[in-house]
Amino acid sequence: RVGKGVVIARSLKTGEWNPPAFIKFRQASWGIQAGIQEAELVLLVVTKKGLKQLFKRQFSLTEGPQLAIGPIGKTLDLNLDKLLSRNDILAYSRIKGLFAGLSFEDTIISSDKYTNYEYYQQVVSNRSLLIGEKGIKIPLSGQVFLKSVKRLETQAGNKR
Repeated sequence: RVGKGVVIARSLKTGEWNPPAFIKFRQASWGIQAGIQEAELVLLVVTKKGLKQLFKRQFSLTEGPQLAIGPIGKTLDLNLDKLLSRNDILAYSRIKGLFAGLSFEDTIISSDKYTNYEYYQQVVSNRSLLIGEKGIKIPLSGQVFLKSVKRLETQAGNKR
């Protein structure tokens, strides 16, 4: 299984959202399996250790930061030992489709350097984007995305 995604981080200094960074993931598995499955995954990074993992070229969810399944939705098959210890990343997922079997999996997340380059029209690392390094011009679609996140954040805050 393979996929792509976007990661954003809030600036600790200003409280504003930094430019989006593009990632890709692949999940290696082995075992007896059958089915059709579509998954949506949101990773909520809650510690500096978790964020620093995203600065790396790639890292493994089952060997890297401590990961916990979020409180809603069906879950992806992840390492249960990691779920019981201190958490650096919370995972929320929604899975559709039929799937059956026994499998052993490892999910690797890596920087999508090609998509970052295509989007920003310059070589830029996920670290530079996630810390909000100066001199990175955010395309209009990225500005609209960040405004939408801010608006949703404000709406969620008003509902508390």
